[in-house]
Amino acid sequence: MVGEADRCIKCGSCMRACPVVSKVGEGVFPGPRSLAVDGPRGRRNAIRASDELLKCSMCHACASACPMKIEIPSAILRLRETGFDENALRPGHARMVHNIDQHRSSVEPVAYSSLPSDPASELCFFPGCIGRYRLPDIASAAIGILHGFGTSASCPNELVCCGSPLEKIGDKARQLRLQEQNLSILERYDRIVTSCPGCTGQLAEGYGLDAMHLVEHLFEDVGLSKISHAARHRDVKVAVHHPCHLNRLVGPHTKEYTIQLLQAIPGVKLVDYDAQEDCCGAGGSLLSGYPDIADVIGSDKASSAAAAGADMIVAACPFCVINLGRSGTMPTQDLGQFLFASLKR
Repeated sequence: MVGEADRCIKCGSCMRACPVVSKVGEGVFPGPRSLAVDGPRGRRNAIRASDELLKCSMCHACASACPMKIEIPSAILRLRETGFDENALRPGHARMVHNIDQHRSSVEPVAYSSLPSDPASELCFFPGCIGRYRLPDIASAAIGILHGFGTSASCPNELVCCGSPLEKIGDKARQLRLQEQNLSILERYDRIVTSCPGCTGQLAEGYGLDAMHLVEHLFEDVGLSKISHAARHRDVKVAVHHPCHLNRLVGPHTKEYTIQLLQAIPGVKLVDYDAQEDCCGAGGSLLSGYPDIADVIGSDKASSAAAAGADMIVAACPFCVINLGRSGTMPTQDLGQFLFASLKR
């Protein structure tokens, strides 16, 4: 990263784009340039998996804004891995590691939905930790949509956490162990669909598998006409949240896919609001490590949607759904849940 950091022209674009800096200030979080650029240049005394590094939400807004295309989030991830210390974890991160060791899930199982496990299916639905154990209605809705449009999908019980949450805190060893277990199951399937952008990216980039988000499957394989024909009328004003990991990592095409999928539901009105493109604060281990900072970012976004007259927020990411819903400002629902509830049955 030192050579890449030398390309920085100090324009400040990354700092202005950072949602954490904009909400809590440089006194709380020094920002992407200070951590990933000035540090490797020798202008900081210590580069390790410190509190400062773990306050980054990994939204990738800094990388998108950088005119020199410096991969700042990748540099921060490497620094987290280099400085990972299991004995000095934030309480929320320590609970996550404990849950992984005990349950093979980043969250403690508090709910569970029985999902179909059919080895003959060519498509695997990967539920993710939130979809399996925290908000099982998200996984059930996704399976319901897949089956409703004629796609046979299986969700093997042996699947475990994809490892993305561990990567975000620098725990590479545990991440690779989970990856090995999942690969032994997933390699038998032709395609994999998820409801979680973090899982989608991890399975596609980290595992090298043919994985896609539910938004992509619905738009590309099912089609808007089928969805519109199967949907009932809904008189509701929706504020769309575009998850950072879906929009910036899976691909910017997912933003337009999401909009068109919602517009295919008769009666749905999409509401423009000031913070539509902003991070919600849930990603990059921020929600588990610094819930107070995540709450400030998420609450501001939910308040912006409410002020614009929306009835609810819809987001294609379970982590975003959790954080945006914590403020209690307005109902927040996963895109798959919203679409499944909109189908005629």
